[in-house]
Amino acid sequence: MDRIVMLACTERGFETMRGAASALTKHLPDTEILQTGRCACVSGFENGPKLSEATAKWFHQADALIFIAATGIAVRCIAPFVQDKFR
Repeated sequence: MDRIVMLACTERGFETMRGAASALTKHLPDTEILQTGRCACVSGFENGPKLSEATAKWFHQADALIFIAATGIAVRCIAPFVQDKFR
């Protein structure tokens, strides 16, 4: 089974993530879709992991990471795990 991990850190990001996860579930029924992140405004995610912590946990275990955040945040989160733009 494929695994997609979606990450968000703002209230609006979590709203977008939930909608995207719902759509992906319809199109990829055999894929496990996990939602994670931290946001003080989102019930159940107030004490979630920082995006950098979640990235460290899932980078080598997930088939895809989807960041619902600014590109700079995503780049900083994955930087420790990449050698260059190809590896």
